[in-house]
Amino acid sequence: MYGQNNNNQIQLLSGSTIVEIGITYNYQIKFVPSYPSGGYNSYEITGYFIKNYFNPGSGSAITGEINGTEFTSGYYAYINLNPYTFTIRWGDWTSNPNDEIYIEVIGVYKKLDNIGNVIETTPISNVTKRISITKRTISIPTISNSSVIDCCQNNVKFTASAGDADIFNWSLTSGTIVSGQGTSILVVTPPSSGVFTATVTAKRASAHPNYSRSNSKLIERTSRSAIFTPLYPEHPYNSQPMEYICKGAGRKMQMQEQCGIVSINWVANGCSIAGQNTFNPTITPDSSTPTGSNVNVYAIVNFIGGCSVTTPTKSFRVLDATNPPLPSGYIRINTNGVDICSAELLDLIFVANNGFGNGVTTITPPAIFGPGDPIHYRPNRSIRVNVCNENLCTGTKVCRYYNIYPPAPCISNYRIGVLSDSEFTISPNPSKGDFVLEFEQEVSGEYSIFNSAGNVVHAGIVNQQKQIIVQLEGKIKQGNYFVVIKTETEQLKEQLIIK
Repeated sequence: MYGQNNNNQIQLLSGSTIVEIGITYNYQIKFVPSYPSGGYNSYEITGYFIKNYFNPGSGSAITGEINGTEFTSGYYAYINLNPYTFTIRWGDWTSNPNDEIYIEVIGVYKKLDNIGNVIETTPISNVTKRISITKRTISIPTISNSSVIDCCQNNVKFTASAGDADIFNWSLTSGTIVSGQGTSILVVTPPSSGVFTATVTAKRASAHPNYSRSNSKLIERTSRSAIFTPLYPEHPYNSQPMEYICKGAGRKMQMQEQCGIVSINWVANGCSIAGQNTFNPTITPDSSTPTGSNVNVYAIVNFIGGCSVTTPTKSFRVLDATNPPLPSGYIRINTNGVDICSAELLDLIFVANNGFGNGVTTITPPAIFGPGDPIHYRPNRSIRVNVCNENLCTGTKVCRYYNIYPPAPCISNYRIGVLSDSEFTISPNPSKGDFVLEFEQEVSGEYSIFNSAGNVVHAGIVNQQKQIIVQLEGKIKQGNYFVVIKTETEQLKEQLIIK
């Protein structure tokens, strides 16, 4: 470190603290003596030492100079002037915008007699000054851009950032500059295909003309793709039960629009195509194409620049306007992998005998309650189920009702309503919340109390007991509830009233 920063003894009379690289600046300083005690009354400056920390004299395109001399460790001016004027030119060795000018005064204080003779001297020591400098520097440019699609000549934008640079000179290995030359934002029409390179040279208008930084970026191309969507106006929000095409009416397709498409070749086996080479063709099965068979549809899309892609293939069921038959078959259940004794819902599946394939078969309701929902499960009550065959081309439905009984494979003794004393009783009932469950014989299992919404509000274990004391006064609201007892062999249910 150099000497202390004694700002009172060195004054900056003139000179800029914001500088450009490669430009020479004049600085004038003045030494203001602070005489030591003991009768010192004069001084003599023998020189100045000047240094700035990030301004080497070599190793860069624009060298740093003090008084026209390249330097690396500082500059000594052996001169007796006060004020003193010197020059500095900042080099481009670094893009660090912060710097300092360090100044030290070298000389002596003198003690003179009445006729001007020197009778004693002492060095001028630790008289220094640091002047903070801000440099307008240019960093290596960074180039950002959006992705560029292959075989597409939509204009794209490039943005460069390079510190304090205010001039940006661009060049391309391929493609065309549309606007922005000289600025940080460039708009380009890319070549039709292939990679290309964007290069920018950043400068400052007020800096040395040779002060610049450059960088390049290889622009990769994104492969083309194409997709299409079948349109189902008769099924809003894409609610169609399957992909299908009707004989006679056909199905309109929608190709995704994008830049650079020059031709579209639609392919559909066993079909006629109205609107070939358009974005919205209508594809209609031939009369010889069997109803119930599948046709595959895809398109080959060609772009400017030679790119060509094939869309994913979509398969469609061929349907016609024949009226659907009356449903004939049977209904089976699906537990969806859950044990039937704990399944809360059982899905219904209709198995047709007549093999209807010219539309869809629906079943209402699609599911019934299972043994896992003791509040709503009713194995001794029939449920009316409506099965319909629907022609999707005409909307015609033919329906038939089936009466089914929920299966009861896991329950040997199920009761609905009030049970006899030989099973279990609740007393008192109604109650305020404290009551006793009593059984004719010892029972093991579990009991649950359900509210009218089917939610469990209390549950417990029964372990070789003939009586269970339940204390819920103040903990349960007034209303109707169900108490359900589950054992290994039976499931019992009784109504409970809380008042």
